[in-house]
Amino acid sequence: MTNSLSPAVNYSAIAARYALAEQDVAQLALNLKSVEQEIIRSCEKSGRLPNEVTLIAVTKYVHAPVIAALYDLGVRDVGESRPQNLALRRCEVEALFPSTTSGSTRDEGTLADLKWHLIGHLQRNKAELAVSKADAIHSCDSERLLTRLDQLLSATPRPLPLFLEINISGEVSKHGFTPDEARAWWRAQAVERPAGCMAQSHLPVGLMTMAPIDASPAELVQIFSGLKDLKIELEAMSSEHRLPWLSMGMSGDFPIAIECGATHVRVGSRLYQGLSNRCFLNDTPPA
Repeated sequence: MTNSLSPAVNYSAIAARYALAEQDVAQLALNLKSVEQEIIRSCEKSGRLPNEVTLIAVTKYVHAPVIAALYDLGVRDVGESRPQNLALRRCEVEALFPSTTSGSTRDEGTLADLKWHLIGHLQRNKAELAVSKADAIHSCDSERLLTRLDQLLSATPRPLPLFLEINISGEVSKHGFTPDEARAWWRAQAVERPAGCMAQSHLPVGLMTMAPIDASPAELVQIFSGLKDLKIELEAMSSEHRLPWLSMGMSGDFPIAIECGATHVRVGSRLYQGLSNRCFLNDTPPA
């Protein structure tokens, strides 16, 4: 996890740079620090190191200047739910950093290390856009989508981490493989490898799941531990391919997810509490 804040952070300079209110930048920094401290506490409780957890700031709620401010505060991973929105937001944020195109330098960086994660449902007809613009895809939820991604990745040298989406909770409204479907697909692709299977280099490197919004702490532990158990089971099937990453946990449940083994947590609303309406798309704070 990036150590985002330091006493040297100049909130007024960040506010002026992106035409934000200084109190909004200060509140954003405070929220970020609170989330990071919770990540640290959860890691301590589970005997893990904070650098084992990647904080993905879900940015679908906020205007591009807020994303740029998050970058200046130390955030290096952001998440969007739709590939077309990811492409647009990426372009908007890069436009706020002239050095990304002009070759000039600036103290705050050039966005070269800002990673864009696609965290929402991906339709096959949007897969090409996702492959060209995303730095990781967390929502590989069907065999047909994975086949299409394999085709696209075979035509480009660009590495793209993929996460297999698992519907651990069994909710009808959620996308993803059931655990049994994941076992069968993984056995075919990573173990038996019949003709036409995915390239080894394109196989997922992690698993992702979402818990029900109203799940109890005990249910959350069951769901998140279930994903970790499935990861261990799948890895045991293949000596050649590992699944080191677990993407699970959002604003309301990420501490429990970390204690259960999450390596990537997707946090949105917790980062934006108390910001003025001008920071949000459609002037509407996230619920």
